[in-house]
This record gives sequence, C-alpha cells and structure tokens, in this order.
Amino acid sequence: MLGSANRDPEVFTDPDRFDVTRNPTGHVALGYGPHVCLGAALAEMETEVALSLLLDRFPDLRAADTEPKRVMNPMLRGFAELRLAW
Repeated sequence: MLGSANRDPEVFTDPDRFDVTRNPTGHVALGYGPHVCLGAALAEMETEVALSLLLDRFPDLRAADTEPKRVMNPMLRGFAELRLAW
C-alpha cells in the first residue's frame, strides 16, 4: 500500500507524526536505482526553494492548533486540510 511508505516504526521514530525535520534516510518516495523518478532532483530543489521562500515571507508560520483533516483513502495517506497560523 502506498499509504504505508516511510511509516515503518522499525525505521522511523514516531512514523505517524508529520515532521519536516525528519531525516528520511532510506526512503523510496521518488524511487530507487533503475526505478528512480527522472524529476527527483528537480522536485527536491523546487521543494527546498519553495519552502525557503515561504518561511522567509512568513517566519512565524506554524500549524494551527486544530486537528488536521486526513484523507480517508485506504491506498494513500495525507491531509485533506491543514490549517496554518502566523
């Protein structure tokens, strides 16, 4: 199941917690070896640039104190809504 990727408790500490500072050594989100995504390096660079600009613009940005609404899908995990505050 795609929703279980990078959530193995034997590999990741507190795998159910969203943590942007986690160092995901060994993750396979963009593939590996001959199956690596051709755009992986570009996607990583774009994410780094976008998050840097966002945090420069809103230095006090944080998740709001409300419970995030999760996507209810047995194949994928993620958020349907994540409220931010600054």
